[in-house]
Amino acid sequence: MKNENQKLIALEQKLADLDEAMTSAVEKRQKQLDLIDSSQLCAAKNLIHYLSLRSEDVRDLQTSLHELGLSSLASSESHIRRQLQAIRERLGKKYNDGEISLCSHDWSKKDIKDKSTLLFGTKENSSLPYIMVTFDISFADNYALIKNLLLNGMNIARINCAHDDETTWARMIQKLRKAVIKTGKSCKIYMDLAGPKIRTRILNKGAKKGKVKVKEGQIIWLAENNTGFDKDDIVICPNETGIIGLLKKRRQSIYR
Repeated sequence: MKNENQKLIALEQKLADLDEAMTSAVEKRQKQLDLIDSSQLCAAKNLIHYLSLRSEDVRDLQTSLHELGLSSLASSESHIRRQLQAIRERLGKKYNDGEISLCSHDWSKKDIKDKSTLLFGTKENSSLPYIMVTFDISFADNYALIKNLLLNGMNIARINCAHDDETTWARMIQKLRKAVIKTGKSCKIYMDLAGPKIRTRILNKGAKKGKVKVKEGQIIWLAENNTGFDKDDIVICPNETGIIGLLKKRRQSIYR
């Protein structure tokens, strides 16, 4: 019995430490939280709570909780601190009303549903997942295909702006809107904007042909230029400047 009590005391202390770490993590980021819209504040704090938890190795703690028939904090990402508080309450902890996290299971469930509807639209059958279809250039002149997709559950049309052009995208949208009117189905349109495409190019051996043969165990150099290398050295460079310098700084910070 004595050993069991000691285990419970140690368990409660670990939970208390995690609870305090979550609170402290939020306090440290108060300046950033002040910039967030009030409607997103609860979810933002929950994210900080979750990151705080995941900065710790809680595997032994989860095993101990599971052995006692308590929540192991798994599948509680959407309301992690309130879940931890509920466990502590089961172990006898008393919270004041102002100390209880507002991000409860019920609150987060409703918040996720509301935001999903805002992002992805409404569904006729709530048991089915949202269906996003990426349009390629063939969709620009295929009204029948788009209409058929709508009738079979498409909720979101994704247009990849890394391909084609404004004229092609407009034709896709025009046919989709026509199909929406004809079918009475709703469909979101997502324009996926292309960001920087990081590629590599050969600087030294093989530069003229744009390709070079490599063998297993051979050294391939990553550099901003080919200064200081022999003519047979294989040197590649990213098309975005400054990346190699960032990699060096990152490596130095890891091995300090």
